[in-house]
Amino acid sequence: MPKDMQYKRLLMNTPGEFLKSVYAERKNKNQRYSLRAFAASLGISSGRLSDILNGRQRMSPRSARAIAVKLGLAPEQQTNFINLNENYNENTRYIGEETIALDLHQFALIADPLHFYILSYLKTDSASSEPSVIARRLNYSIAEVKSALESLEALGFLNRRGDRFYIRAVSMTTPSDIPSQIIRDTHKKRLGRAVQSLSDVAVEERDVTSMTMAIDVKKIPEAKKLIRQFRRKMSKFLEEGEASEVYDLNIQLVKISR
Repeated sequence: MPKDMQYKRLLMNTPGEFLKSVYAERKNKNQRYSLRAFAASLGISSGRLSDILNGRQRMSPRSARAIAVKLGLAPEQQTNFINLNENYNENTRYIGEETIALDLHQFALIADPLHFYILSYLKTDSASSEPSVIARRLNYSIAEVKSALESLEALGFLNRRGDRFYIRAVSMTTPSDIPSQIIRDTHKKRLGRAVQSLSDVAVEERDVTSMTMAIDVKKIPEAKKLIRQFRRKMSKFLEEGEASEVYDLNIQLVKISR
């Protein structure tokens, strides 16, 4: 690769721009070179590649590393691409056309945690689109899984291609800090699974801890910000590497005294 092209790629702002430049270079050499062929060389679908190129999807650190290798980049260029992707993910809130901002009515349609469990399960390396398999892995009935899949597809979170489901939207916003029985019921169900895990999941595969404090309640707004930052950091850490199981991370800061 010419040095001037390498330098130009270092100045690019997004991994999508980087990949566009690679595709343009290859197509310039072979006018018959297609986006589908480029996607195949990267080990991803042409639809996902199109979304990445146009900023509608982001790549996880694991995906970025895999693509950097498949691009045949030199080690230094691989590191530059991975860092570019990481900086892009950290510095954008990703509120774009593929981000689904749910209002309370829409959230009610997928308020049962099963919907979010399915979305995470479909990201695992051995994921199956067969409802019976999903039901067994997530400990729900087949009828519940089928209903949840239909809701996720209707809201645009999943695309169906033949007999397989693919995650379409990788970013969403949900209602927060709004008094709602729907949201309260969702939290209760998640906490119920956490309580159930005390009996059903080996202690080596879970972490349930607590602490009690006397606090300055004026710090609660800042504490909520710190908790959100921690959730994002923990999610980023745990989702790197081989995705094999679905986990819930529940954090509670609750008032005890009256």
